[in-house]
Amino acid sequence: SFTPTVSVSLAGIGLDTVIDVDQSFDFGELVTGERASGRILITNSGTESVTLTPRVVPDSNSNGFIVESAQLGSDISLDPGESQFLSVSATQTQITPDEEATATIRLENDGVTQTVELTAELLEPDANIVSTDTEPISFGEVAVGSTQSRGVTIENTGEAPLQIAQQNTFSVGSPFRLFGQLRASVVNPQVVIPPDQTATVPVFFTPTRQGEATGTARLITNDPSFGTGTDGIRNISVRGEGIQSELTANQSSVTFGEQGNRSETTQNVTLVNQGNAALENLNFTLRGTDPAQFDASLQSQSISASGTTTLELTYEPSQVASHTAQVELVGRSPSGRRVTSSVSISGTATPPDVNDLPGRIQFGFVPVS
Repeated sequence: SFTPTVSVSLAGIGLDTVIDVDQSFDFGELVTGERASGRILITNSGTESVTLTPRVVPDSNSNGFIVESAQLGSDISLDPGESQFLSVSATQTQITPDEEATATIRLENDGVTQTVELTAELLEPDANIVSTDTEPISFGEVAVGSTQSRGVTIENTGEAPLQIAQQNTFSVGSPFRLFGQLRASVVNPQVVIPPDQTATVPVFFTPTRQGEATGTARLITNDPSFGTGTDGIRNISVRGEGIQSELTANQSSVTFGEQGNRSETTQNVTLVNQGNAALENLNFTLRGTDPAQFDASLQSQSISASGTTTLELTYEPSQVASHTAQVELVGRSPSGRRVTSSVSISGTATPPDVNDLPGRIQFGFVPVS
């Protein structure tokens, strides 16, 4: 028998999935708070259409390194030979001691998975206190009601701008304040010090009472190594003493009682400086209804802190009546503030007593004219 032989040619194309993408992408230099953008090219080098879904790998981000893209979680469809860009952005949202930020994007497909490592070099500021008015800042003696300032000079020796939060970090009611009086319209202002530059942060002391005062200035920066931890906060102790003069008398009124007309009577009043600063230029003025019936004198025109002096008061009436007056005392504190006190004085002038006159008056020899 005859068996015929038939030859059949077979031809076909094998389908293959090949994705070409760079395994890494570098955003370059990145400053905290700065946003950088880039594009990652994805190419389908295979012979089969493919759909990819880009996602950020969980827990692959460095501290505070945020990667964003409108295409994350959305499908990217590529025909054979087709390419498409994946647009991504990165932001370092918080200060960190790390020198490099990293994250990983995974391109997922049922048959193939690719990963792209994202990196950025973190440029950090480096804050250094170079002034001598620090730790602790001492204001010394400052008159109550007046204001003095000291400065904390900070140099930025880093590669990125140094930011200092311009806010008063002292507690409410503290006699100290940072940066002075800020306008209410200024929202979270920043003092920015460029690399290799310096700036001075002012600290003010306005004592409202006498005595020692202490506080803590908190400088909030974006330099993670500036403080004792990694939060960029440096605490600086401050202290000062409020001084003032305070004048009081050991009695607020003096009564001479009844005194003979045209007589002279003296009483003393002790004046006390109850403050912790010397009182200078002390003077008095007699005022009131009958100032001419009285006189006064001061032992001294200055009183040391916690010291005393004497005010001598004299009643020398010139007419029969009751008399009153006021001694107004004025001195100056170290700040120039007026320090005052007063003493009320009174007395009654009486006519001579007839019972004190002699029963007989001898005139002696009187010539007859």
